[in-house]
Amino acid sequence: MPETKYHLGSTEGIYQVVTYTTSFSKWSFLNYAWEESHDDHPEFDLIFYYSGSDTTGLKEWMSSNDFPYPILFDIEGEFRKGNIRDNNLTNISFVVRDGEIIDFSNPSLKNFDETLTALSAEN
Repeated sequence: MPETKYHLGSTEGIYQVVTYTTSFSKWSFLNYAWEESHDDHPEFDLIFYYSGSDTTGLKEWMSSNDFPYPILFDIEGEFRKGNIRDNNLTNISFVVRDGEIIDFSNPSLKNFDETLTALSAEN
């Protein structure tokens, strides 16, 4: 398993991308090019929540894909309950500044990167 880029306190920056998913399938947002995105926008901390039930499969997926970021296992679905109104939604990425959601989208869409670039320019 690759060494993680995170350490305690690494998600205390002004900007975060918080991604929620229920799977690690081919269509999961976990399969987005997060390392490239983080290289382009290093001021954004990346936070991942998983609410699926297959923790063994998730660990195997993380290992086989060299996924370098920690994933928070939301066993009780608390993140979903507090942040997602559509019960059919299986993937979403939130752009957060100072604890406030600025935007949400599919990270593979052009407007997602444009939002990160615009917020990065504020610095």
